[in-house]
Amino acid sequence: MKRLLALASSSLVLALAASAGTAEAAKVPLAFAPTLGANPQRTQQKLQQLESRIPASFALPATLVPLQSAQIELRFLPEMAAAFTRAGAASATKKMTWPGGTPPLCTKHAAFSAPLALLAPNASTACVSAEASVRRQLASVAACREIEQPERYVLSAPKGVVNDQTTATIESLVGLAGEWFSNYPAPDGLLPADFVSTLRNVVWKLRRGAVDVQIATARASYADALAVLGSQAACFEPTARAALVASLNELDAELGAASAHVADVSAKGKAEADQELVCLAARSRTRAALPFPSLTAEERRFVAFWLGGVYWRARGGGMIPLGSTQAARVQFCERPMRRIGELAGGATGEEAGYRVFLNIFDGWGEWFDMGTTPGGQDVYEDLVEMTNRGRQQVADPATSSIGLPFPLPLGGLEGAVPFLAAKGYDTTALMTGGLDMGPCYAYALNPLVAFRYGDVPMAPYGGPFVEGFTALGEFCAGASISLGLATTLLEGTPTSAPPTPLCAGRSCGDDGCGGSCGTCAEGLTCTAGACVACTPSCEGKSCGDDGCGGSCGACRD
Repeated sequence: MKRLLALASSSLVLALAASAGTAEAAKVPLAFAPTLGANPQRTQQKLQQLESRIPASFALPATLVPLQSAQIELRFLPEMAAAFTRAGAASATKKMTWPGGTPPLCTKHAAFSAPLALLAPNASTACVSAEASVRRQLASVAACREIEQPERYVLSAPKGVVNDQTTATIESLVGLAGEWFSNYPAPDGLLPADFVSTLRNVVWKLRRGAVDVQIATARASYADALAVLGSQAACFEPTARAALVASLNELDAELGAASAHVADVSAKGKAEADQELVCLAARSRTRAALPFPSLTAEERRFVAFWLGGVYWRARGGGMIPLGSTQAARVQFCERPMRRIGELAGGATGEEAGYRVFLNIFDGWGEWFDMGTTPGGQDVYEDLVEMTNRGRQQVADPATSSIGLPFPLPLGGLEGAVPFLAAKGYDTTALMTGGLDMGPCYAYALNPLVAFRYGDVPMAPYGGPFVEGFTALGEFCAGASISLGLATTLLEGTPTSAPPTPLCAGRSCGDDGCGGSCGTCAEGLTCTAGACVACTPSCEGKSCGDDGCGGSCGACRD
């Protein structure tokens, strides 16, 4: 009998958990059995209060990824879920090598070495001066590496210097954080496989003017060296001179190819960004003109995620402690949130980012410990309270003027979610990013409580980046909110125009926005959107496509 009662009790708990998961997953990114916790009734009341504060029309995106924390299911934006998963598998001792390998665009530069002897015997004083001029120009060989690995610009950022200049732009914010991270290599496996290539594309686009100047300066140096080698040929040993001339021509050609590659990356990015506007118009939506027109929406989301996470954590005392909570809030929250908003939404986005920042003055010290403080609430209550605190961060009016140079209006300043919703934005992603504040801390505690990154400070830096679960929770909260903000802004606002047809004049092929304009019948192939007669051919093939949708046979394993 006891065994039957136990089984019945277990079944009831599982049923309640399933029911809670079904009901709660629609509005909050967490689910656990309503019988769990030190005070289940109080926890459930708080959960109901949280749900009542969320607009009735809100539903969590179907794309959220579930992760398990003991008996709690937590749901995250895909980028954050992937980051947490990598953090759990990352090496605790092995560090990522970056940049590694031979730069593929600069193989000639990497292999180049200046000739040891270049002057002809008994060279004149004028010839010695000419040789010195050539050797000065050869210093430009370092430029190719700087161009191919554009993230190296962060190494010139002042170490640990935080002021209105170093946090003024996306470029300077990347530089400030990048200089710090150059001292602390990432644990192996922590960053996604495409992180380096994506970052380089982004930096090329953010710093296109500076990169073009680097290329032009280096090529001018090569031209100057070649001019001296040509006009004063008698000054140089013939064999060494000929070899150097050949090398300089190769280096110049390689820089030309690197320049063409950067230009191609920018051109393709601009074409993709333009197509994004076409796809928005097809849904009767539009968005404001954005800075850095060659950045794609995914690249803007990439910047928002990583910068948002890094600086939200820095605001909490990691990386570069400023000795002042208010200074950290301004430099590491207000400035980045404004710039992230601007990057994804222009002036409206900047204003929305500022409104997210304004709620930072209301703390969360009662709940961020996730039930680990003796005598305090348990993890379930703290999780619900922190989830509500994240909702407040993005949705509630800002009412605290602590640390602000001006008083807020009577009744506070409208939160970012209603501010954007009134302008026609779909704020689902931003609300979701805010609601994930609770899950961020809960998952950081379990199962990632042992994760560490840069927990031994290095001068002039005085703060670890992640030395415990609350620090990881801060990164997650900032990354999720910033990504939600960018996603909301990039989706734009409705227009009064009818949807733009994507398949006008086309009967087949890709519609350019992830859909299809139709398929062709057997014997026909799609060419420029039209189905045309096709002659199948398997000549020279033993397997694969016959060129008309048919098969030339299957290959064996």
